[in-house]
Amino acid sequence: MTGDYLNVLSTALAAVAALAALVVALLSLRQSKRQLEAEGLRSARAIDDSLQSRLDPMYPELRRTLGHMQDGVPHEIRQVLVPFFVLYSDAYGAHRDGLVDARDWDGFAQELAYWAQKPISRRAWSQFRKQTWTDGFVVFVDDILAGPPAYPDVAEVATPTLAEWMVAKVD
Repeated sequence: MTGDYLNVLSTALAAVAALAALVVALLSLRQSKRQLEAEGLRSARAIDDSLQSRLDPMYPELRRTLGHMQDGVPHEIRQVLVPFFVLYSDAYGAHRDGLVDARDWDGFAQELAYWAQKPISRRAWSQFRKQTWTDGFVVFVDDILAGPPAYPDVAEVATPTLAEWMVAKVD
């Protein structure tokens, strides 16, 4: 081997090493950026949760003093479905922001979709959707309601009483 050949070889190896170091640095920077974004989202969610936990106890007195929202949804339905859709919205936002694992989200989202697709929920949503929700949530729920049933193999049947169920024959 000549000196020139060794010189070219060492220069090439140094260039490859520098390129590898640059790739490692870029990957590390990308990972750090993702971690920083995730931490920012977690902090924002913690602040939102804190504010909501301060507001929740105020609702009964606000309603007593100021009255209920007048959107045509009966109070008995509203008091069940507003918290349901708030939970659904929060879960959607956490999933959208990458804070919920896709495997966990799939099952949870399917269960929530099942309840959202019920006729009473659909009717209430037609009013609730006019309010402020997590970015993208209204379109998401509208798509769920326009889509196929969450549990297509679950038949809607009349639920027997406990006594009827206990004596029913199993096929």
